Amino acid sequence: IGSNGTASWIACPAGSGAGLRFDGSDNRIVPTEGDGTNRNAAVDLGYSSSRFKDLYLSGGVYLGGTGSANKLDDYEEGTFTPFIRINNGVQGITVSHANGAYTKVGRVVHVTARWRITDKGTNVGGVTLDGLPFNVANVLNTTGYEASASLGHISGMIGTWYSMLANANEGTTELGFSIRVSATASDYTNLTNTHIADTFDGRISCTYITDA
Repeated sequence: IGSNGTASWIACPAGSGAGLRFDGSDNRIVPTEGDGTNRNAAVDLGYSSSRFKDLYLSGGVYLGGTGSANKLDDYEEGTFTPFIRINNGVQGITVSHANGAYTKVGRVVHVTARWRITDKGTNVGGVTLDGLPFNVANVLNTTGYEASASLGHISGMIGTWYSMLANANEGTTELGFSIRVSATASDYTNLTNTHIADTFDGRISCTYITDA
């Protein structure tokens, strides 16, 4: 055990390479050599068969480096309620099922959701799935489609269609849909009210980047 000004240190046994220094002036505890001097990137906290239980932090964790890009400052899990919108409105839409769950690690958000409606209402225009738990960030500067979604199930469609895509839309909390309505068409068109029936039903998952 030793001290130097406002700092005290402890190493056991004396002279070993694993110690701690308590710096009162800087409000920090740092790993040290046996003589109280700094020791960098060499001392573990616990080990494989003798672990600490929970770690409570009000800030973040720097992983693999000390730059701002290495700081993990958020992890959370939760639920949300997705909802279908047509032309940015919900007039007359009757919802049968709407469930969503998310995991957020730093700025990365993974969502999974299901929906089912029994009446698509009276609005005319594009169909979107809104209610994402976090805003979609502008990462890909050349497009408003910031992430691709995976469709696990779709039913309640009108007419013939060949494939469907879904994307997280920049600056929103929504996923947009587009479909290919012709076997020879090279481009997709936005999904609209004319493509869905009153029984529009689906399952979807998506991983996207949020603002913060």
